[in-house]
Amino acid sequence: MRGAFVRQVWKDYSVESASHEQDAHTDENGHVSFPERTIRSSWLARTFGVISQTVSLGVHASYGPSAQVLAYGHEVGGKRLEGSATYQAGKPLAEKLVTRPNDLHLK
Repeated sequence: MRGAFVRQVWKDYSVESASHEQDAHTDENGHVSFPERTIRSSWLARTFGVISQTVSLGVHASYGPSAQVLAYGHEVGGKRLEGSATYQAGKPLAEKLVTRPNDLHLK
């Protein structure tokens, strides 16, 4: 999709308390790219982060890196093309993001 709004959201739950975001628009070919995200931390900081997450959130705690890419196309007839992809550690990144029409009106 040419000119689509795309947002990347990322966080390393083991060492960060807040997530980060970067917005972009797709080019004339429908492509967008974001830089590689890295964070450096000591073994002690990661261990403390895991313990802190576990104590504060219990079974709902998350650990390690997480990232999502969300895309929103143009509105047409009360619908907007939307799609998302989620990074999973140890798995290859998605090369394409599939969008589907989403009804913008509440029923």
